[in-house]
Amino acid sequence: MQNAHLIHPTKNKLMFETVGLSRYTLFRINLFGWKFTMVCHVKKLFLFSLIVCSQIVNANPSRLITNYTDLVNSVSQGDTVRAIMYVKKCSPSIPDDAIAGMTFTNFNKYQVTVGDQKKDTVATSITMMTIHGQLGPVYDYVRLRVFSDNSAEIFSDYLDPTSYKQLGSETMNCAISNGHDQNGILLYDISENK
Repeated sequence: MQNAHLIHPTKNKLMFETVGLSRYTLFRINLFGWKFTMVCHVKKLFLFSLIVCSQIVNANPSRLITNYTDLVNSVSQGDTVRAIMYVKKCSPSIPDDAIAGMTFTNFNKYQVTVGDQKKDTVATSITMMTIHGQLGPVYDYVRLRVFSDNSAEIFSDYLDPTSYKQLGSETMNCAISNGHDQNGILLYDISENK
């Protein structure tokens, strides 16, 4: 039997090795510490490889959402929408290149009064432990609201992790990006069923 090493990428994260190049082939696969061994018929393996490769080529990448209406449609259908927030592109601008992300897994759609007008909004929030540059360890409650005029608001409330006392807060105003502008909020429909 001959050994044929097909793939040995850097840092040995994935090892794919075949032993024997006849009608049946023994495969040894080491994938991030998981080891698999299988014996396959060469023709069936070729057919399986074609199917897997066609699925990879036809995989649907995430879809960029560029307006409020598409966001409402996506979350109303149960699609998974991820927001990437480039905080430096919002106002007031902050000095560092903070990037934050959250998913519209839990959300609310409602009307809110801003100034003297009512706006439809879709909001989601998350609370996480983080290290603030000046406050140290804090619980950071972040709420993202996207409005019907395609503007957005990021509200961040910093809480003491032991007493839950408010240590500070900030509000930043942004807009939904189309991917080619300087707006701070990118929204992606990352649902697998698209």
